[in-house]
Amino acid sequence: MDQIFDRLEMLVRAWMSSTFGEGLGRTRFRDSETFEDPDLADAWDELESYLDPFKADKKHKARTNWRSYTYRSYDTGETLEEETKRKAVEEAYRFLGLEPYAPFAQVKVRYKKLLKEHHPDRHTKSATDNAEANEISAKINAAYQLIEAWEESQAKSFR
Repeated sequence: MDQIFDRLEMLVRAWMSSTFGEGLGRTRFRDSETFEDPDLADAWDELESYLDPFKADKKHKARTNWRSYTYRSYDTGETLEEETKRKAVEEAYRFLGLEPYAPFAQVKVRYKKLLKEHHPDRHTKSATDNAEANEISAKINAAYQLIEAWEESQAKSFR
């Protein structure tokens, strides 16, 4: 822990000297590569990685030229699991023929309309029609249940 305080002291001294014009560093702290003083740059990087490990990880991935989608979830604050769920919910809205995150009342109306249209009891002329209607109605039910669960979880998070 003493090393952190030593580095922090060096950072503050370098910052103070640059602020008051002694020229040991620059006053812009956005990127450690802009520092003239290598101790200040090292201290800044170490402090950033200690305070926010995801930010340091993101910088490392950007420097090693990874594709942007591999670390995009850090930019939005979402984990990979949350991002996957969000995309599945958006796809469910589109499957029902709605814009993503449409009001739940619209989702309910559209769900009932599609289910009524594709219900297996309405398609009894042939076995293939009935099987196709079964598949479609199962997908409609799954999309509705996914959106319903998403809406409930969002409502709980705002309480």
